[in-house]
Amino acid sequence: MSNEPGGPTPEHDPFAAPRDPKAAPEPTQPLPPPPSGYEAVPSAAAPAAPQPPAGAPTPPPYGQAGYGQPPVGQPPVGQPPVGQPAYGQQGYDQPSAYGQQPGYGQPPAYGQQPGYGQGAAYGQPQPGYPQQPGYGAPARSTDGLAVASLATSAGGLLLTAGLLSPVGLGLGIASLRRIRRTGQDGRGLAIAGIVIGAIGTLTIVLTVVVGIIFFARVATDQNVQSALEDLGETVDEGQAGPDASDELGYWQLRTDLPPGTCLSEYPNQYDMSDADVVPCSEPHSTEIVTQVQLDGPVVDDVDDPSYDAAVDVCFTAIDSRAPGLFDVGGFPDVYFPHPDDFDTPGGSTALCTYTADESNLTGSIVTGDVQVAGQGVGS
Repeated sequence: MSNEPGGPTPEHDPFAAPRDPKAAPEPTQPLPPPPSGYEAVPSAAAPAAPQPPAGAPTPPPYGQAGYGQPPVGQPPVGQPPVGQPAYGQQGYDQPSAYGQQPGYGQPPAYGQQPGYGQGAAYGQPQPGYPQQPGYGAPARSTDGLAVASLATSAGGLLLTAGLLSPVGLGLGIASLRRIRRTGQDGRGLAIAGIVIGAIGTLTIVLTVVVGIIFFARVATDQNVQSALEDLGETVDEGQAGPDASDELGYWQLRTDLPPGTCLSEYPNQYDMSDADVVPCSEPHSTEIVTQVQLDGPVVDDVDDPSYDAAVDVCFTAIDSRAPGLFDVGGFPDVYFPHPDDFDTPGGSTALCTYTADESNLTGSIVTGDVQVAGQGVGS
């Protein structure tokens, strides 16, 4: 039975769920199949927009949407553009396999640089850029041997005329070797120390060579040898004799001064020509005590064995005649003839004298009544 023309009335299913009155009416025709993704994409040329009927509201200008309406030519809100899959679906040409590059807007994987190449690990310098001290890398220190090399070479050249330059040169060479191994700073300091040390060392070598040549020249030069001999004789003459200011020459010792003769002052001449004879009762400083026989000619009264032996005999003779006299001061001395007169009569006889520290002697050593500044001395 049917209340409307066109077909019978469908039978009511008592077991079916009650129908929502707000739901859309059931279609009377079968629905088209869902899109497979292989349909043709419409061309870029959009069809002409249909003209609104007369009396309809005027649409907004192109590109502007009214309140709650999408722009002209754009799909409604919540629907993808034409030819693109909906949200959550994958298109035909989009890769989704594991290991492929992420799509636009997705962050790269941890440790990867966006774009070309692999990022460096944390704390490592970027390739192609020099590592700067500061963040992550300590500053390099200066090698101590380099500083010591420069200080030793420069100081040795200025203060010691290059005597320490070889030490600075060695320190500089050792510093360069250590810097090459450790990578420390100070290469410039080490090179400067080597250069200055080499200059100082070369100066020392040249000085030694010049000195050797000079002394070799002096040793073979007859004029230099003669000058040195004359200089040595002049020095020896100035040191010999009682009076060092007199030039040595020939002298003849006085023979008119017997033992027991008192002199006011100590004679300065070899021949005793300046002797001032005074009575022994008056204050005096020197007395001729005895005569001494020489063992040989006395050439020099400095380190001459004949002279030393004669002085020892003179000391014994004075001490035996006036015991304790040397305890209050004074000294013995011997005046000898010229060595050229040694083989002549009286040429080996010398005069033994005693000289006090001051002219405070009275009396005679020979007679045994000598006094020293009021002190009783002698027998």
